Amino acid sequence: MTTLRQAVNATLSAALVGAAIVVAPEVLVPLAIAGAAAASIEVLRPLHPQRRTRAAFATDLVHAVGNRFIQVPAAVAALTVLGPLATWAVPGTIRTGLHALPWWVASVVVFVLSDLANYFGHRAMHGVPLLWRLHAVHHSSEQLDWLATARAHPADQAFTVTITALPAIALGVLDAQPWLLTLLFVYYPFLSHANADLHLPRIERVVVTPRFHHWHHAAVARATNFGGFLAVWDHLFGTAHAPAGFPDRYGIDGTTLDRANYLGHLLSPTTTLEQTNLAVQTGP
Repeated sequence: MTTLRQAVNATLSAALVGAAIVVAPEVLVPLAIAGAAAASIEVLRPLHPQRRTRAAFATDLVHAVGNRFIQVPAAVAALTVLGPLATWAVPGTIRTGLHALPWWVASVVVFVLSDLANYFGHRAMHGVPLLWRLHAVHHSSEQLDWLATARAHPADQAFTVTITALPAIALGVLDAQPWLLTLLFVYYPFLSHANADLHLPRIERVVVTPRFHHWHHAAVARATNFGGFLAVWDHLFGTAHAPAGFPDRYGIDGTTLDRANYLGHLLSPTTTLEQTNLAVQTGP
């Protein structure tokens, strides 16, 4: 049975990566650029001594390339339903006023609201048991580096994309600056997960840094630091936790999810998983 599962996983992984290269090779270019930038910082400022070709590297690479075949259709379907509802909920005068602003001001407004939505969506991933079963895949990494950000259940990613995109849709500006949302919520996490010894105290209360986000992945019972790009939400809502240094251990204690293959990660929400890291910590 184990051999069969390995064969199925290998076949599925190869098919997903191959399909991504053939169907949408353009997605690999920004992925390679973001990965190379974060990996370079890891070389210049390494944090934990660990092999670059760790055991789960191939699995995480499949996540990075193949997840979009599930994530994108799911997010599009969700936004098709929720987008009109969000647009209906926002008075037209607000959209008119936003469109009258300079494009860069409108971009800042949309970005701040999208980041706030991402923050609350992330908290829900830890607070709602059903959502946690999806999000646990991302937290299963026991070694953080730039590619660990890609390990996530595609349904988790679809949820995050949907929540993050709703403010832009509701305000009628999704088509105006999609690059901003893509940069900050898709490619910036490569840096925040990097195995890099970056401690930037002057900006850490405003912007999420590797040190700030690493504490979110610490192998502790409670999760903190839910911000995607702005750390101000955690400080404002009492979920910030940034002691000196970096965590010694990452992942989810009591599970073997870190050693599961790609197929195992896809099926993990239906398997038995200890409901750890659920509670929202309201202070250090």
